[in-house]
Amino acid sequence: MPRVSQAEAKLTRQRIIDASLKILVQEGVAEMSFAKIAKKAKISRSGINAHFKRKENIYEELRPLLKEMILTPLDLSSPDNFLQSWIKILDENPQYRQMLTNADRVMGGERAATNLLTIIEGKREEVRDAVYYALGYALVNYPAP
Repeated sequence: MPRVSQAEAKLTRQRIIDASLKILVQEGVAEMSFAKIAKKAKISRSGINAHFKRKENIYEELRPLLKEMILTPLDLSSPDNFLQSWIKILDENPQYRQMLTNADRVMGGERAATNLLTIIEGKREEVRDAVYYALGYALVNYPAP
């Protein structure tokens, strides 16, 4: 069997990551089987194993991508701006809500919430209150199915 070039291997790895991200965001972590990833990436299941031995290894690649997708639409310049941007994106974008729900297990929901406390600019108490309010708003208005 011919060896695959580094460039081809890199492209295959990226296709696996892209397919995994798409499945996770649209369908959820429960649907992220190696078989489904392989089908979406148009490679063999063993092709995934050549790059990722376990799903956790794929999750490690997805976390920074998910973090960027989650944070990009949020205004982190102050607690008030964060809260307003959070409510707006939740109310106006069902795909964003779905992504948050589907990414929870990979991102470690509690850990992700704690991270928000450190990246929003402002007084610690005001940031904490805004994050708690935002999480409560999401839970009350958009409970997980």
